[in-house]
Amino acid sequence: MNLEQLHTQSESRRLEFKESFGKDTVETVAAFCNASGGVILIGGQMAATLENWNLNT
Repeated sequence: MNLEQLHTQSESRRLEFKESFGKDTVETVAAFCNASGGVILIGGQMAATLENWNLNT
């Protein structure tokens, strides 16, 4: 699944959106490691648009 597809999903047990990297993000990483893994998108919000994201990097 690519970034555009992930961004259209809602948060779930395997997908989290974080506005910045902090203690909450570290806790989510630990939770995903202890479960079945997942994806954390940092720097965006759930309902935000992709217009300011550089998808070519």
